[in-house]
Amino acid sequence: MQPLSLSRENAIEVSRELLSQMCLCAASRHWHRSGAMSVTAISIFRKLAAPQSVRIAVIIGWVSRGIMAVSQIFAIRILTTLLGVSGYAAYAIIIGLQFWFTLSDFGFGASMQNKLSRKRLQGTSGNNIFAATVFFLAAVGIALCMLVLLGSPFIGPAMLRRIPDVSAAQATVAFAVFGIVMIVGTVASMFTRVLYAEHRAHLVYILTAIGNLAGLALISVLPYFHLKSPLVLAIILYNGAMLLVIVPFLTARLRTVLSGRAAARRIARSWRDVIGFLWKQAKHFLFINIIGAFTMNIDFIILSQFAPVSEIASYAIVARLFAFVMSLFASVTMALWPQSAEAIARKDVARLRKVMIECLSIGFVLITGCAGTLYCFRQQLIAILSPQHAIVIPLTIVAASWLYWCTRVWCDTNFLILQSGGRADLASRIAVLQMGANAVLEVLGAKFFGVGGMLLGLTASFLMTSFWYLPLVNYRNFLTMSVPRSQTKIEVTRSQ
Repeated sequence: MQPLSLSRENAIEVSRELLSQMCLCAASRHWHRSGAMSVTAISIFRKLAAPQSVRIAVIIGWVSRGIMAVSQIFAIRILTTLLGVSGYAAYAIIIGLQFWFTLSDFGFGASMQNKLSRKRLQGTSGNNIFAATVFFLAAVGIALCMLVLLGSPFIGPAMLRRIPDVSAAQATVAFAVFGIVMIVGTVASMFTRVLYAEHRAHLVYILTAIGNLAGLALISVLPYFHLKSPLVLAIILYNGAMLLVIVPFLTARLRTVLSGRAAARRIARSWRDVIGFLWKQAKHFLFINIIGAFTMNIDFIILSQFAPVSEIASYAIVARLFAFVMSLFASVTMALWPQSAEAIARKDVARLRKVMIECLSIGFVLITGCAGTLYCFRQQLIAILSPQHAIVIPLTIVAASWLYWCTRVWCDTNFLILQSGGRADLASRIAVLQMGANAVLEVLGAKFFGVGGMLLGLTASFLMTSFWYLPLVNYRNFLTMSVPRSQTKIEVTRSQ
């Protein structure tokens, strides 16, 4: 349902990009309900389409994605060499829980960013909101870390029970340290929320690229130590490197905010009111994220219980490559957002159809190109990604992945239209049904047919729900629009 839960490596980054789009979504929703959109409002959309700061952020964002893609390829090579096939499968299963641990912000990060954006427009300070949110999430994070430590002796071994080279003690420690690192990282990411609200997204992309390179540098030295059980250390170093980059900035920002006793006292007095206000919006973000987690982030949980170890390792590599390609497609949908919103505002059905065709064409080309590359050069890719261990990528996984991601392109494109028209809320009506169907079909597919069956079950859950529902909603709300006479007269006058 949500096109923003498409990749574990980019989940945090893409969710922040979605938040910046929601302001436009809210505006377009208001204009859509009020009827014809004024020429002034349309000019606003044109100004929003490509300001200088946005263009810079987009360019740096693409460069950052390129750096992350290259670093992840080298990371796969290092990790498969260091951990072996079964060890890398264990690593992939643990990392597959990343999106679940990012739920530890309970939607407050997105709510805080919205509030900071409003404060910025009003010309007032949002320091007390930022500090109160960080301290509240830090307190909640400590409690969650305790729960992770208590649950890790049960969850860790259960998740990695089919991995022969990983003991119960190693599984316990691996789950615990990854959970703690991700919870701390979620709290630290509040600093990046501030940067997004201040229109400095390019700094977030730069920090993200630096964090990826730092993680790659840290794990690259592990093979020289000849460790007997490097799984836990690899998890800490590669995923904790981002903390080394962000935490100093977060600390410096908090010191600036808390400079002076008056500021500290004001925050101490108002934090309950601030948290209560933010929760009104945060609970909606939390609901959306929970649906996204159950819909598209239970794959490794299910595979850990049913799929062979070798298939899990193969799927982890294939999923990472497709996820990177889909992150490029997500950038395309973001770029087409203003055009789609303007077409809906003008009630220009022909232009809206053109945007949809353009988006679908780019998406299908990207996904088909990725699948074709895997099909034709899978042996060469494996030689690069896993030179010391024979990892086989079955054609069934490639074909099933291609079918699933093509289905996602179709659904994400239609969801883009809903967002552009400010009616993303309509998608939630089918989300719960899809969540339940997805869980059942993925379990059945993985149990009887392995990774390929899990992917087919995931695809089937989309075909049964979003695949037909979203286009139907778009057709009823936007693809049968008629241009009002008043607006037609304006267009004729302007053309003359």
